[in-house]
Amino acid sequence: MLATLRSGRSRTGRIIRLLGLALLSVLFMQLLSGLEFMREVELRSLDLMFRISPSPEEADTRVILVLLDGGSMDQLPWPVPRQFYAAALDLLQDWGIKAAGFDILFDTPSTYSVQDDSLLGTAASAGRTVFVMSLLQRDGLIIPQTGMLQVEATGSDLDSAWTCIPPYTDIAYGASALSSTNERQDSDGVYRSVRLLTAVPGGFSPSLPLSLAWLALDSPALHLDETTLRIGDIRIPLQPGGRMQLRFHGPTGTYTSIPLADIAAALNARAMGQPCPVDSTIFRNSVVLFGYAAPALYDLKPTPYSPSCPGVEVLATAVDNILNGSPLSILSAFNVMLVALAVSMLSAYLLGFSGKILLGAALAVLPPAIFALLSVIIFRNGLWIATALPIISALLTILAGGLFLFGSENRRKREVRSAFSQYLSPEVVSQVIEHPEMLVLGGTDRVMTSFFSDIRGFTGISEQISPTELVSILNRY
Repeated sequence: MLATLRSGRSRTGRIIRLLGLALLSVLFMQLLSGLEFMREVELRSLDLMFRISPSPEEADTRVILVLLDGGSMDQLPWPVPRQFYAAALDLLQDWGIKAAGFDILFDTPSTYSVQDDSLLGTAASAGRTVFVMSLLQRDGLIIPQTGMLQVEATGSDLDSAWTCIPPYTDIAYGASALSSTNERQDSDGVYRSVRLLTAVPGGFSPSLPLSLAWLALDSPALHLDETTLRIGDIRIPLQPGGRMQLRFHGPTGTYTSIPLADIAAALNARAMGQPCPVDSTIFRNSVVLFGYAAPALYDLKPTPYSPSCPGVEVLATAVDNILNGSPLSILSAFNVMLVALAVSMLSAYLLGFSGKILLGAALAVLPPAIFALLSVIIFRNGLWIATALPIISALLTILAGGLFLFGSENRRKREVRSAFSQYLSPEVVSQVIEHPEMLVLGGTDRVMTSFFSDIRGFTGISEQISPTELVSILNRY
């Protein structure tokens, strides 16, 4: 019983010390989390989450891209005449689209003719059409009313702009809304979020994805506070700066894309009374984005899936997320720290529970491994729990705890060997070191055979040498 109590007290003390190491590990990693390299580690872990759990089946099929790709550039004149865009817009409106947006800045007059611009403006006015403008924090033109949305705001932390470069006048007059695509990448150059609203004199200017989704949803009321943008019944969680964290569903090509040359072929087929080469049914009630995909046009952006994704596909992801109220939510930094503390504490407990260091280390690896698996499952449901801090904290706990246990074990063995090596044979000392439970008061009950022997002249020998030398002789005997 005494041995059991002593072993229990020893285990409890060991676990308490390991739990303290777990707390120190989490606090240490929390201090490091503010450094740039740790932020990049977290961002890389987010990219890994996207790549190991793509969900292309969840991409909204209503979002369709019409792209000026390399093949289209070979077949169409450059620059593409704006009356061609007008004809394409007329065709898509006949096919029943809900809204269309151009990720193309038409800020200068057409090089073809005066009518080239007015034809596009007229076609745009026949439906729900969004054109882009550049927002500026310097001298420029006054932001028009079509470049602002009515938003009921009760508090916000938004980027700001004062002026703009709008589309050419003959085009802008046909727009249902003017919007911006002034996006900012993360510190490592990758695009993972979009700005939904910008504070401007007299109101709020929307981004292209927000304007398109808002029009497609039949222009519901908008309400903004510090953490949320509500679009009718849809709730969009916001990150600092009023940014929406994108929930990518897959790599380039996740959304249906139609080359602009195919639209030209469809226009020619209709003019000649021939069957349409494009499946027009996919456009009914769709949201269409016109944009560039040809590498020569330099509108390629790095995303978690690719270092060179067409920028319009990033906008398509944003439109999808808004339409479905499904952007990526992020667990707060405080809650991530609590998760890290729980995982590290559990690892520390399992490390100290077993008397064997290797077995304890094997058990201690389970909590961070299980957390990593659960975080992937949770991520698939739209919540990102930053994984680097909890996992690194747990591994640091295991490393520090293992060194502590290894040092304690070596110290204990040295103490036992020092205390008993003079009185017991090396074989018995080794047994005591490997099985410390043998050291109990009162000894143990065993069935044994005793052999008594006399040593001739022992008394005389013992009087001539020191006690230490005498014990050594007896042990050898």
